[in-house]
Amino acid sequence: MRGVLTKDIFFVFLATLLFFSGFNLLMPTFPVYIASLGGSERIIGLLGGLITFAAVLQRPFLAKWSDRIGRRKLLLWSGFFAVTGPLLYLLHDAFWYLFLVRAYHALSLGGYIVASQTLLIDLAPVDKRGTVMGWYGVMGGLSMAIFPAIGFAMIERFGYGWLFTVAALLSLGIILAGLQIREPEVAPNQGEAGVPTKVRMTGPLLLSALAIASVTAVMGAVNAFLPLYGIHLGVANVGIYFTVLAVLHIVGGMISGDLSDRVGRFPVALPSFLCVAAGMAILPWAAGYPLLLLSAALVGIGVASVGAVMLAHAMDLVAVQHRSQVVAHLNNAFDLGLSAGAMALGSVAAVSFGALWMILAGSALAGFVMTLWQQARPERHDRSMVG
Repeated sequence: MRGVLTKDIFFVFLATLLFFSGFNLLMPTFPVYIASLGGSERIIGLLGGLITFAAVLQRPFLAKWSDRIGRRKLLLWSGFFAVTGPLLYLLHDAFWYLFLVRAYHALSLGGYIVASQTLLIDLAPVDKRGTVMGWYGVMGGLSMAIFPAIGFAMIERFGYGWLFTVAALLSLGIILAGLQIREPEVAPNQGEAGVPTKVRMTGPLLLSALAIASVTAVMGAVNAFLPLYGIHLGVANVGIYFTVLAVLHIVGGMISGDLSDRVGRFPVALPSFLCVAAGMAILPWAAGYPLLLLSAALVGIGVASVGAVMLAHAMDLVAVQHRSQVVAHLNNAFDLGLSAGAMALGSVAAVSFGALWMILAGSALAGFVMTLWQQARPERHDRSMVG
């Protein structure tokens, strides 16, 4: 990070750490809150998943807005939504009300990731894009490793009121950090083609989005079904799988982005897909901790590397006035992959865990093939992808 960590990039990283800390404080604990109110499994699933689903729907519109008004303004607005969302949970506990607040709170998730990632790309030197996106993933990995446990401890000791209040206070730091960031001198709407037009995700951009989804589908299925597989194997504490995964996710972010700046995107991305595929392929043979933890390490470092490197690759292809829209599409691919991995493969898991893990290995291999195709047929993003 030497020569890269300017004041502005530092404050984007700080805001990102605070955003994901507040998010990971609430994400695993909110379903427990709904259960404490008497919500059924159907209500828990609906309200728990609504924030991600709503963010997917909102993100393209927020991205076009960001391309017009600037990334910093959207980051500050996203901080406002992140502060007020948790506070609104405190006002009423009717399910219809929580449904509305959840959709409102989703504006923070939809807007912040677009604003922060695009702002980092705007601020970073061209030859350091991979590095900054890798460290962006580190911020998320750190919060993922620490704050879910803090959230459950807070519930047990202080209750949900304090949980929501602390989440809001953490998010207030997003605004304070965002106020220290200077927008780059080249405004988003003064790029090559003037006012931003709609981007069509075709060619290499579409392949990049699908490749990202191919590995986040693995993560979605692992989150949903690995605990059940641990019970099936008779493993006492399957939580250690996710601890190892989170730690190696951080390591992957630290290493992969910088390496891709030095040797190229594809030489780093391609082995990363194979790491994820191998991590899934060994699970059917697991009988205890050794292979389980090896799987966690391979998946953690592979997913982190794919996310950072493929985003940097996509940013290498597009003009400045279209960056927010492409970031939005890639993050939607990320989220839809997570959802699909959990929702589409439940019937397979019910029949055979071995078949489930091999299908997911195939998904990561499909991402490898799509990325290998891009390497074999290099193509620049051009106006044929803009409408």
